[in-house]
Amino acid sequence: METVRSLHILVIEDDADTRANLRDILELDDHRVEVATSAAEAMARDNWASISAIILDRRLPDTTADELLPRLRRVAPDAAVIIVTGYLDLQGAVSALRHGATDYILKPIDPDDLRTRLGRIAKIQGTGDKLKRQAEIIRSLLENATDAIIVVDVQGRVLLSNPAVERLIGPLRVGAPPEEWGALGKAYRPDAASTDSRREPPLARALRREPVTDEEVFVRRLEPHSGRWMSVNASPICVDGVIKGAVIIYRDITERKRAEEELRRERDLAEGLIDAAPAVVVLLSPEGRIVRYNHFAEDLSGYRAEEVLGQDFFETLLPRRDRVRIREVFRKTLDEVETNGTANAIVTKSGREREIRWSNRVLKNAEGKIVGVLALGQDFTDLKEAQERALHAERLAAIGEMVAGLAHESRNALQRSQACLEMLALHVQDRPKAIGLIDRLQQAQDHLHHLYEDVRGYAAPIRLERRLCKLAEIWREAWADLKPQWAGRAVTLVESGEDPDQRCAVDPFRLGQVFHNILENALSACVDPVKIEVGCTRIEVDGVPLLRVAVRDNGPGVGPEHRERIFEPFYTTKTKGTGLGMAIARRIIEAHGGQIAAGQAAGQGAEIVITLPQGEP
Repeated sequence: METVRSLHILVIEDDADTRANLRDILELDDHRVEVATSAAEAMARDNWASISAIILDRRLPDTTADELLPRLRRVAPDAAVIIVTGYLDLQGAVSALRHGATDYILKPIDPDDLRTRLGRIAKIQGTGDKLKRQAEIIRSLLENATDAIIVVDVQGRVLLSNPAVERLIGPLRVGAPPEEWGALGKAYRPDAASTDSRREPPLARALRREPVTDEEVFVRRLEPHSGRWMSVNASPICVDGVIKGAVIIYRDITERKRAEEELRRERDLAEGLIDAAPAVVVLLSPEGRIVRYNHFAEDLSGYRAEEVLGQDFFETLLPRRDRVRIREVFRKTLDEVETNGTANAIVTKSGREREIRWSNRVLKNAEGKIVGVLALGQDFTDLKEAQERALHAERLAAIGEMVAGLAHESRNALQRSQACLEMLALHVQDRPKAIGLIDRLQQAQDHLHHLYEDVRGYAAPIRLERRLCKLAEIWREAWADLKPQWAGRAVTLVESGEDPDQRCAVDPFRLGQVFHNILENALSACVDPVKIEVGCTRIEVDGVPLLRVAVRDNGPGVGPEHRERIFEPFYTTKTKGTGLGMAIARRIIEAHGGQIAAGQAAGQGAEIVITLPQGEP
C-alpha cells in the first residue's frame, strides 16, 4: 500500500462515538488529530496555519456546514475540507462543494474509503507545496534578477515582469498589449533616433518557435540620451506542443560594450603604432613562430606578412650561424631573463643581411601565463657600416700619414741609391755580369717604389667625379691599356648581356682602375687559350634598380677559402704584387654605393661580380 504522508487534521463532530472512531482511524495512520464538538469550539483555536485537513459534520448543534465553510476558508484557506453526512443528500453535497468543501463521505465511515480520500488530499497538497516552493523560488529569482524578464501570452499581452524591467527598459503593467510595451524594447541604431528596421522584434520570432539567443540590440528609453546596449534572449513557452506564450530576457551589456569599444580603440591604437613604428616589430609565439609582422619589417626584409606568418622565425629570417645563439636568447626571454640589446643579422628575401638590435618583452594573458614575445628591432646596419667606414678611414689616414712620412724620409736615400746605381752602371759597362746585378738592384728599387705608390694610393681618400657613362666603353678602354700583356697570346674577350652599352653614373677613371685590375688578374691567372667574358644586366633589389657586371675567365678559379680574403689589403695569391689591387677596387665600388664580390662561376674559372646603382650623376 502506498504510504500517505502525515497530516494535521481537525475533526469537528458532535457525535462522541463517531468522533472517537475517527480519532482512532486517523491516529492509527500516524496523523496528528485535534477534535472539536461544535463550530464555536473549532473557531476558538489559533493554529489554523498548521491544519492540513478538516473533517466536518454536515450538521452541528450551533450551525450547518454551509454556514461554517466560508468562515473556515478565511482562516484556513489551504486546508482541505471533507463533509461527513449521515444520509445521501446529493443536493447538500453539491452545495457544500460550492461553498468550498473538497470532498464528502457518508456515515458510517469506511476506514479504507477515508484513507483513500485523505491520501488523495495529501498527494494534492504535497504537489501544491512543491509548486508553492517553486513559485517562491521563481518569485525570488525574478525580484532579485538583474536582467529584465517579461512573460507574455500567445497574443503578446504581459503576464509577468520583474522589477528590473522598469529600471532597464521602462514602466510596464500586467496585461499591457504588445503595441504598448513593444516600443520599450525596440532596437535602435546607436547613432540615430530611428529604429533598426532590419531587425524583427524578438517576440515575433519567439512566437514562431524561433529562439533568439544573445542578440545584441541598442534599446532607447523614453528619456533622451538614455539608450543602452542589451543582449536579448527569447524563447516560446509550449504546453503539450502548443505555444502558449513567450519569455523575453533583456541583459544590460552597456558596460561590456563600452569596455569592448575601449579595448578596440586601444587595440587599433596599438596596431597603428606597430604599423607606423620606424622599427621592426615581430610578435612570436612561445614556439618561436611569427604571429605579427609590421610594415617596417615587411619593407626591410622584402617578405610580405602573409609569407612569414606561422613560420619559424629563426629558420626563416636568421642566417645559419646565428640560429642556435638567438634560439638560446629567445629561451632566456621566455624565462623572463633580461635580453635587451641582443644583436644579430636577418637575411632579407633578396639574400642581403641587415643588422638588428632587439628589445624583447614577454606577453602574458589574464591568468599570467606567457603567450608570446614582442620583439622590437632597430636596424643599425647603416650605422654599423658608417662606423666601419669611419674606422677604416681612420686606419687609412694613419697608413697614409705613415707612408707619407716613410716616403719623405726614404726619398733621399732612394735618390742616392738611384744615383749610385747609375754611376756604377757607367763604370762597369764592360762587365756583363756586374751589369746584370745592377739591373736586379734596379728592379728591386723600382718594386719598392711601386710598393710605396700602391700603399699611398690605397690610403688616399677617394673623391669621385661622376658622369653618365657607357660601362662597356670603360672596360674596353681598360682592356686596350692591357694590350702589352695580351698581345701575341691566344686571348678572347667576349661581351654579353641584354645591352652591353648600359649607362650608369660613375667616375670613369676610378671604374677603369677596377676593370683594369680585374682583367689584369684574369690574364695573369689563365693559360692560353684565354677566354674572358664580360656581361652586364639590369636587376632590381628591394625595389632599387641596379646594374650587375660579371667578369668571368677560364682560369683555375677562386677557392672558397679565398673568396672573401681576396678583397683584404695585402692579401694575394700571386708571387708578385702588393695585394692591394682588389682592396682598392672594393673601396672604389663601395664609394659608388655598390658591391663587389667573388661569384659562383659555372664550371672552371673565376667570376667577379660588380653591382652598381643605376642613378643620376
